[in-house]
Amino acid sequence: MSSILLNLLFPPRCAGCDELIPVADWRRGDECLCRECRAAWELSKLEVCPACHEPMLDCRCMTDFLEESGMQALRKLTAYGTGETSQRSVADRLLYHVKDQHIVTYERFLAAQLVPIVQTEMKYRGWLLADESGVPPFETVVTYCPRSPAMVRKQGTDQAERIARNLASMLGLNFLPTLARRDNTQQKMLGAEERRRHAASIYRLRRGVSVAVKRVILVDDIVTTGTSMAACTEALLGGGALSVIGVAVEKVVRKKEKKAKKA
Repeated sequence: MSSILLNLLFPPRCAGCDELIPVADWRRGDECLCRECRAAWELSKLEVCPACHEPMLDCRCMTDFLEESGMQALRKLTAYGTGETSQRSVADRLLYHVKDQHIVTYERFLAAQLVPIVQTEMKYRGWLLADESGVPPFETVVTYCPRSPAMVRKQGTDQAERIARNLASMLGLNFLPTLARRDNTQQKMLGAEERRRHAASIYRLRRGVSVAVKRVILVDDIVTTGTSMAACTEALLGGGALSVIGVAVEKVVRKKEKKAKKA
């Protein structure tokens, strides 16, 4: 009742177009997007990857950096920088609100959108297979690619961390902050090879954290070249993790990316 009253007093606005969401829509549970933007969002998830020719929801393609890092697959919701502006801007604006305005409803929405593709990948990789006791033999944890300390201080939070926390809760898995970043240089200011060398030098496992004999779901908001995720994957596997699956809301797609290896 309290949430309904709050919505009546402060009607939710669409993250995509900033228009008020009709009462009938948010009472059905959609407090993030109006019908038009929700339709655009769903279409963006069906955009075809130019490398594997599968819809983004089914795409497992990775950059060379991610392939070489040992990551098993990179799952993503939408493509960044392709398709019509009206379609991709919904995801962009959702992430903007999460990143700069810390809107919890949008964080939960994005995490909920990631749940089915993560569950599908876990099943595909055999992570859900149980032993005789009915329990999977290896623990699966959810972690994230950390932002620079300077950006966290400036904006007060890390959007990948918040999405990862919500995702872990929805999947019924443990959330484990495993990685630390020790540099404030913004990766987007560097070229691809510079990013790779730089990322390899700044990510490490946190002191006192063990990922030995664990399967890891690694979350980020946007993946471009994949150098940060690759460095995080190498740190996790170097620390004894059994395997790593990458998950992102958006991914810059390229025709020359490699398909993920089969389970």
